[in-house]
Formats: sequence, C-alpha cells, structure tokens
Amino acid sequence: LSQLLETPVDSGLVTALGEAMPGSTPLEMPVVIVQGLKDKTILPQFTHAQVMSRCALGDTVWYVRYPYDDHPSINFQARETRPTVIDWMNSRWAGEPAPDNCTNQLLGTTHTVTGVNGG
Repeated sequence: LSQLLETPVDSGLVTALGEAMPGSTPLEMPVVIVQGLKDKTILPQFTHAQVMSRCALGDTVWYVRYPYDDHPSINFQARETRPTVIDWMNSRWAGEPAPDNCTNQLLGTTHTVTGVNGG
C-alpha cells in the first residue's frame, strides 16, 4: 500500500476527488469498505484517504483490501471471499457488533485477501 500512496496523481484529480469526498461528520452506522489494489477506476490512494478520514472521525470501519483485484473483479471477491460483504450485512441485521479495523490503518494491517486475478 505504501507504494500506491506514493504514486503521483494529477493535482486536478486530487482536487476534484477531495471536493467529492463524503462528509466531515461522523456516520451514525458502521461501514464496510472494499478496495482492489489493482483498481484503475477508483484509485486505492483515494479509498485509503477516505478510510483514514472516516477512522479519524471515530466511525466504525471494516476495510478489506484485495491486492490482486481491479474494479470489475472486486465485485466477485466481495461476494465470494469469506468473510463476505453479505456476511458483514447479515451480521448487522442480526444485531451483532460491527468489526472495526481503524486501529490498524496506520500499521497497514487491514484485512487482506487473495484475489481472483492472481496470488
């Protein structure tokens, strides 16, 4: 992830995405965020920045990275790789507390799974 965060990105894109980032107030519900690290549609740098912002606001965030997946394959992975996003949602509906890996964000130890595109 460190290499991805150091990848240069056009400043106009950074400005536009920064203005489009959701909210500066804490959310009332937990969130799950999944990211394919080979994604060229939604760059991992911006997802990671959003996760860090949500965590800094005190949100409950479960962040899962898929190191070998891009934007299309992440949809498959999030549904098929255990624990799945569907498992996460079913647990919320069952009243179970949401997992939170915000404390691990600076250490880079978020939940990481093997992707369908290799690895």
